[in-house]
Amino acid sequence: MTTTDQYKSIYHFYRDEEVLAWRTIGLAARISLEMGLHLWDPPYETFRNPHGRERTNRLFWCIYCLDRRWSFGTGLPFGIQEDDIDPSLPEPNDSHPYLLTSMITYSRIGSKILKTSSGAERAEREDTAFLTYQVQQWYSSLDPEVRVDDDQDLVVVGLSPARNRLRILNRLRKNQLLMLIHRKALFTSTSIAADPRGAKTAVDLARATITMLERIRKTSEIYQSHAVCFNYFLYSALTVILLAAYHAKARFHEYCREEFNMALNLMGGISAKSNVARKLWQIIKHLKVMGPELGILPYMETQQDNPRRECEGHTESNDKTLSWSQSQTQLYGGMGADSGQMLPGAREVSGLGNLMTHTDIPMFTNNYIVDGNLLCSELTDLFQAIDPTRYEQIPPHLLDQSRSQPSTSTFPMPDHFSRTVRNVF
Repeated sequence: MTTTDQYKSIYHFYRDEEVLAWRTIGLAARISLEMGLHLWDPPYETFRNPHGRERTNRLFWCIYCLDRRWSFGTGLPFGIQEDDIDPSLPEPNDSHPYLLTSMITYSRIGSKILKTSSGAERAEREDTAFLTYQVQQWYSSLDPEVRVDDDQDLVVVGLSPARNRLRILNRLRKNQLLMLIHRKALFTSTSIAADPRGAKTAVDLARATITMLERIRKTSEIYQSHAVCFNYFLYSALTVILLAAYHAKARFHEYCREEFNMALNLMGGISAKSNVARKLWQIIKHLKVMGPELGILPYMETQQDNPRRECEGHTESNDKTLSWSQSQTQLYGGMGADSGQMLPGAREVSGLGNLMTHTDIPMFTNNYIVDGNLLCSELTDLFQAIDPTRYEQIPPHLLDQSRSQPSTSTFPMPDHFSRTVRNVF
């Protein structure tokens, strides 16, 4: 059963349904815990022979790595917690080029980084330095056949497409982990001023990631044939650029403009129902509300269009937008994620009226579609609105007037709504 669930989760992932992949591997994770695969000495007879024990051990670590990967991509909790794994449980006997054991190490480092950056633990400079060291050590320990060094081409002639793809993915994983370590420096203007080196490091890694993806797209078919694998890294890099431009306009806006435009070009391959498209739409929607409230985007239009919705074979375009109270019922509490049917008492359960909730639940509904052209257009408008040179062209009295007037946003913010963009990204 766990093997079947593992394959199903990979199938959902390649269909650009990462949340379903996360759900499926979560089921496999719970079954593996129930069977005692996470223990060196299971509480009951599970394995008939040493060969079977080794196979199930490999299966458990495969589930562990997939659970981490889908959680990294969706931002949802792990199905298998590190504390639940028996410390004496050995890693599988891997053969050259040691792909599984390298992914186990990568997953463990990623778990530590996320735990630190989420605020569960305060990250000191020593922690940042040690995590950076661990990432560098992990990458240098990889077999030369499955990594891209600075002086090497991204696509090596003579290697199979699968091996070239693995080399590129490992380099992107390295950038991703290092970017997550330093991204916390971008959460506020104060944090950027306190750690300018860390902020620039995160931005430079994001720029390098987008440039690498653009080079792959132009020079080989690897990107187009496996775009779903690369979109996670594209999304992470793009959000770092938006964070930097949002909080340090003068320093990072022009610095990142070229890579931002590259990212928009790369987004042409993103599925309308993908998790990446939905999360980007949520960022746009939240920033359209918070920007004028915080005085960071005083001239940005706050009238929010709705992405296209497709329900029971009926498509509704953007020019026929839903009211926010309707979308709250349909997206946040009223629509079954898989069936597309209204849940009983959903309107009463949501009880949100016209208040905008700080949640990403819409991206979990299969019938929620984001128009790709509208998404790129909105991202472009957002980046232009951040442009610090635009403010110089606005008369001062209009600037003061726009800041003093109450917000006319379609999405009024309740008192408990977070006034920080940290949780948005």
